[in-house]
Amino acid sequence: MSRKEYLLFAAGGLVIIFSAIFACAPLYANWRIIPLAAVITTVTLVLCALLKAQKISRLLLVGLFFTFFVAVVIPLAVPQVVERLPGSLVHILDGLSAVVTGWKKLLTIDLPAGDYQTVLIPYAVTVFVAALGYALTFIARRAKQHWAALWFAPPVLFSAVFGSSRVSDAAQIFGVHIKAPYESAIWGATALVAVIWVWFFSTRERRQALAYGRAIALGGSTRIVRGVLTGGFTIVAITVVTTLVITTLTGELQRRVARDSVTIPITSANSNNLLKSYRDTKSDARLKSELFSVQGAPENADRLRIAVFNEYNGVNFTVSEKTHFTRLAGGLFNFERRDAELRVRIASDYLQNWLPHTGVITGAPVFDKLGAGHENNRFYRSQSLGTALLVPVGRGMNERVASLQPGDEYTVGITVTNSLTAAKTEEVYELPLTEYPQLQKWLMAQQLGNEITDLEQLFKRLASRGYLSHALTLDGGRSNWLDGVAGLEFVSAAGGHSQARIEQMFERLNSKEQQFSGAGGSVDAGSVGGSDGGSVTGTGSAGAGAGASGTNSSAQLVAAVGDDEQFASAAALLARALGYDSRVVVGARLKTDVPGVPACREGVCRGENIAAWVEVQNKQGEWLSYDVSPQIKDKPISTAVGVKLPEFNTLPPAHTLQKTSPPQNLGADGENALEPHLRYDFVAKLLVILGAIARVLAVILPIALLLLIVPLIKILRWRVRRRGEASVRVLAAWRELVDRALDARVLAPAQLMLPRLKIAEIIGSPGAKVLAEHANLINFAPTDTGADARVPDAVWDILAAELATRRSILGRVRRIKELYTIISLLEMAQKMISRTQEKIRRRWQTALGRSGFSGALSRLSASGRLSAPAVSRRSGALSTHQNLREHKENPARTLSGAKIFQRSSND
Repeated sequence: MSRKEYLLFAAGGLVIIFSAIFACAPLYANWRIIPLAAVITTVTLVLCALLKAQKISRLLLVGLFFTFFVAVVIPLAVPQVVERLPGSLVHILDGLSAVVTGWKKLLTIDLPAGDYQTVLIPYAVTVFVAALGYALTFIARRAKQHWAALWFAPPVLFSAVFGSSRVSDAAQIFGVHIKAPYESAIWGATALVAVIWVWFFSTRERRQALAYGRAIALGGSTRIVRGVLTGGFTIVAITVVTTLVITTLTGELQRRVARDSVTIPITSANSNNLLKSYRDTKSDARLKSELFSVQGAPENADRLRIAVFNEYNGVNFTVSEKTHFTRLAGGLFNFERRDAELRVRIASDYLQNWLPHTGVITGAPVFDKLGAGHENNRFYRSQSLGTALLVPVGRGMNERVASLQPGDEYTVGITVTNSLTAAKTEEVYELPLTEYPQLQKWLMAQQLGNEITDLEQLFKRLASRGYLSHALTLDGGRSNWLDGVAGLEFVSAAGGHSQARIEQMFERLNSKEQQFSGAGGSVDAGSVGGSDGGSVTGTGSAGAGAGASGTNSSAQLVAAVGDDEQFASAAALLARALGYDSRVVVGARLKTDVPGVPACREGVCRGENIAAWVEVQNKQGEWLSYDVSPQIKDKPISTAVGVKLPEFNTLPPAHTLQKTSPPQNLGADGENALEPHLRYDFVAKLLVILGAIARVLAVILPIALLLLIVPLIKILRWRVRRRGEASVRVLAAWRELVDRALDARVLAPAQLMLPRLKIAEIIGSPGAKVLAEHANLINFAPTDTGADARVPDAVWDILAAELATRRSILGRVRRIKELYTIISLLEMAQKMISRTQEKIRRRWQTALGRSGFSGALSRLSASGRLSAPAVSRRSGALSTHQNLREHKENPARTLSGAKIFQRSSND
């Protein structure tokens, strides 16, 4: 290439660099994309230019690309390679595997992705493919250089596919309303450069011809300038109009990208349902047992969130399948505000995959435990729920292996807020009141509206008319919770929060209110408080002191018995009955005590501190938290002296037994039935090791296959040629020697037309001359002299000795280079193609003869429709085409008789 073409070659590389940087800046927001794009594009273009100049071979080019990717690209794209030098080999292997797996990881993390783990590898691969495709297209043929503009698009397409569905804010430019101006500018600029590129290279020869003749053509230079300006203005106008149309359509249509439809399986979130196993934390074995401890919580932080459940199926509150979880990115550029660094330590009895935290998580957790980066790889967050969890590595794993392990410590950035704000959900889980007749009856009896203040009044009345109980019986190690609450008397209460259990609560509330009204009492808004401070608290207007009056009336209305599990679930259903979206949160409180559930002391959270509350989304999109814990002072009483209190059902309905799981991790005697976690350490470590080995093999095996395919083909060719008849084996030995000479570049493909003895002289070895003589003897002898099996064996022994002698002379690098040279394989492929074409031609001619094509030509000629000269020309063309094809396949047949004789005599 000339100097001017090298400059144009470099200009195209700059286009790829700038398109990759500006198009992917919103996707990553990290400085590493700049050197990655510049280094990858520059090195790729330089190596391809060396290939064009025949300074390096194709095999060496592939090796240099692989070395460059491992030694430069991966350390630049994966910060852990440099930050953790002792374990850099593991991160290099992760970078190699990310060529395949990194694309999904990029879809499952929050944006901007930063330099989190290996998410930059897909970007590097995209830039490399774009640069390599551009370089190979440009240097291939001068007439096809305009097609290189197609490779300007991959970086832009990459950002569109893996980016966010959100676009930049609309702007006014010269009075024109532009929607998504940044994205429009990127697409418009790329399209403009591509159009100019195609126009420049497509019209280059014509412009050169006009420039050559402008000295002769009067006014030629003026016409050239006018044509260039006209074409340039046309290109700009088309690009601007196209960009405006695209942006207008983009603004009207809803932008959908791949990450909008990617989420993790919710099975992991529901595997350990903390709400369903809420009472297990109140057992004697876990009541005083430490679950986890927190340090660094801000002063204004009170609630510690663990798990959130937003869908009710009539049996349990679970995590909805429509909830979107994304892997949270870390990196240098983290634009989310953080108020503090929360440090959490997991104790032995936690056994969950939910990550305790307060506020809103703003960064990926950093685990202190050696090898805990494996947990970090499985960290997911739901922005809509405000919670986070670990996802099991694979199916079939024991839940204990998939959970946080005892002794795990992590630090995570948080922001503290009194209320979580989120967009109104597209689908509100409305409650079908016809399926909840008792709830509907109680709701209608309260005579309240559907405003948020009315909902708060309902929560107050529900909490004040309930009584705390954590057990059905006091047997089986479930009595210590009663001793921890002063003045609390035991009342039996069934567990669970199924539809039947909730309806039972409201049935007793309705019955009590009906009895109270029939006895001459009055139920009004004044009868909503609790004398023990057990009223509803929250982030809304409801607070302490609500319902301070009417204490006697409130005590007489106490009927529902249960704990946070039932009352938070009932409150969530009440909110949905009024049209508010709601969810149940399981967590702990750091400062505020509620009836029967104390706050964590000095950051240490035990089973007795685990609580449940309800969150309701108001019309402004804020999620407000409300404590609906039942009061503990006023025990349910009968309306008349001597009347026995109704017994609670000891068993739920049959359909509830089929759907409700038993308490987690408890044996028949109520004790923890699980073995110590050390029992699973070996299995967990083994699974981690096997997973790492599988990932490494998934990368190494395809590469090994690519590296071994050429030697394997040559070995197979050697074995196939040694089989067959004696004469065929002799000729095959000569062909094997010629192929080895081609791969060693001792013999050029054009020299294959020379006589065998001449080829042997070029090879220059004694064994080559012997093989050539035996091959000639097979071809030109009147009898089959190769029928003796000893002759082919001797010929192949000579060939083996010849090759062994050559290997002993050559160095290791030269032997490997010859081993991977594919010139002989290309010659074999070309011969196979020629033979196939010849077979097709002969079958076609046979088919034409059977169909009477020759007779048709004769009849057309006789009728005058086809003149004799035309027939002659067609026949001559067919004959010439056939002669050329025979000459190409076997040049010796087209030589003159003298030359054939001369060759025979010489041989």
